[in-house]
Amino acid sequence: MAVVFLTVFRDLIISVLSKSILPGTSVNVNSLYALAETAAVGVALIGGIIFGLIFGIVFAAASEHIPGRSGVVKGAVFGIIMWLLLGVLLGLADLRYGIIYYLLSISASLLTALVFGALLGHLFESGIKKEERNSHAAQPDSSNRR
Repeated sequence: MAVVFLTVFRDLIISVLSKSILPGTSVNVNSLYALAETAAVGVALIGGIIFGLIFGIVFAAASEHIPGRSGVVKGAVFGIIMWLLLGVLLGLADLRYGIIYYLLSISASLLTALVFGALLGHLFESGIKKEERNSHAAQPDSSNRR
């Protein structure tokens, strides 16, 4: 989100930065903007990894209680639940940007939550199946014994 904001309002940000810098300082406004943009990308990547790990752990703990037969369906249901809790309910607490922005953001984030959840469920299910195959391969076959 911060990267999009920085990109959309680039000229305005550079203008405000150039007016804010004291005369006689050797700060380059374009370099300062590039640093902010790079930091935003880094924070978004690290934050995405951390929240992905947290949501993965929560999904693994709750997957048996989520309705659905396949991992993709369970993941999509999990994504919708997370979207309702984090996007819809927490978004209602902060309407300072207006109702239109809120409605646009929850509409866009629904698709993201569905894709994330379905992918999470698929990867979780394939990891479980791989673990089951490995555990069955490690066990000796008792049918060959006499």
